[in-house]
Amino acid sequence: MRRKRYVWLKSILVAILVFGSGVWINTSNGTNAQAATITQDTPVNQIFTDTAL
Repeated sequence: MRRKRYVWLKSILVAILVFGSGVWINTSNGTNAQAATITQDTPVNQIFTDTAL
């Protein structure tokens, strides 16, 4: 009985560590995304040439 409780507790601890590591890696990279600037007005069909869109 006692061993099952520790296995369950160990699983939760591992899940928290994996989740925390993922959050830390994603936030510490310093990835910045910025939109490109378009100097002129451009029709959408020139930017996206696929007619299905």
